[in-house]
Amino acid sequence: MGTGRRDCARISDQTFNNASRVDKDVDKGDLILKDLGFYQVPFIRELHQKAAYFISQLRAGSSLYNQEKKIDLASLIKEKANDYFLQEYSISIGNNKKERSDLEPVRLILEKVPTAVYEQKMKRTTPLCASKGKQHSKE
Repeated sequence: MGTGRRDCARISDQTFNNASRVDKDVDKGDLILKDLGFYQVPFIRELHQKAAYFISQLRAGSSLYNQEKKIDLASLIKEKANDYFLQEYSISIGNNKKERSDLEPVRLILEKVPTAVYEQKMKRTTPLCASKGKQHSKE
């Protein structure tokens, strides 16, 4: 992070998710890692305005658009026939048109994992969801 600033590397994703923190904790060109997918649109907007960058997991249930057309991730993955692929898209994030128009497009890198990896993740996820009284989505 910026020189002379508090060490932000130890601040959790949830704590550092406030857009007001960007002004005091982020410098131009900084890279923010949000490895657990905890992000909010105002936070991303502030990063763009500060000319900083971020990398994040895609949060489940995120609304993604390409030129105002909603993207269905499950369909996007199914249309790829081979077992492995890596694809890059320029997308907009946000639940409504104003939110999306306030943000610069972001780069989505989508990787389809091999079937064995998918099955392993499902084997781990299904009991976890059941213990919380939830059902996992196709996404």
